[in-house]
Amino acid sequence: MRALVTGGLGFIGSNLCKRLLRKGYEVICVDNLSTGNKANIMEFMFDPNFHLILHDITSSFPTANVDLVIHCATPDLKDPIHYLKTCSYGAFNVAGVVRRNKARLIYLSGANFYGKQNQEINELDFYRVNFDNAEAVGLQMTESILNSYKGLDIRILRIFDSYGPKMPKNNLIRYFIDQTKKGEKILVGNLTDQYACCYIDDILDGICCAMEMDEFQGPINLGSSSYYTVAEIVRAIEKVTEMSVQVVCNRNEDKTLNSITSIKKAQGRLRWSEKVDLDEGLKKTIEYYAGRKEC
Repeated sequence: MRALVTGGLGFIGSNLCKRLLRKGYEVICVDNLSTGNKANIMEFMFDPNFHLILHDITSSFPTANVDLVIHCATPDLKDPIHYLKTCSYGAFNVAGVVRRNKARLIYLSGANFYGKQNQEINELDFYRVNFDNAEAVGLQMTESILNSYKGLDIRILRIFDSYGPKMPKNNLIRYFIDQTKKGEKILVGNLTDQYACCYIDDILDGICCAMEMDEFQGPINLGSSSYYTVAEIVRAIEKVTEMSVQVVCNRNEDKTLNSITSIKKAQGRLRWSEKVDLDEGLKKTIEYYAGRKEC
């Protein structure tokens, strides 16, 4: 079995490449290095079943003989024009590969498809968003393009916040870990702010469930239904690292830091649920970053 992973040098993409290699797939990784990092694939870079193609998916790419395509390319929002081109041209080009190869497509959309919400979101919820919000517009556009292709096996998963090895520096958990390693202060709004985060292995389990099942009815949310306060996350990091963390609060009101996930559909249709609790996930993540240089 051959799998094509777009955005394979990123956080989810690189971990997914690793998982697919372990499952016996031959993996073709396509990335333009706009947000990905070659350091993320060094542990399997020279695996004979892994192939890296440096390419921007806004241009067509005639990849042949693939059975599975996992589309998780996420461009940098600092360039909104290129972001929207990736969401549109990229979707058409990926769909072309799927159609030519009669392959199965898993598209990893995101929580920002719904816009910023302060209530539990299920897959039936849809909110019109301000067209100035390029990320939400882009995700909705990609899903709309892919859904217009009839007769193709296209499966959409909406991934909410996750953490683990290879996560980007702008991830909240990564920021906490980096500051703790350096012995520097952690700046937060309020210790009672809430944040939902799902460990990467659980996200990968959900993706594998979706790609291996015979019949799929989506889209389906994947993420954590458990919320942790900033104080709980800090205490868990202190417990794992056996280091004291200094936290500086600069705001009084409490808030939810990301969208609230409803995973009832994933639990029912994928028979999936998160298994890794915060303490275990942080331990694995901190062990990964221990002794590593910044990357």
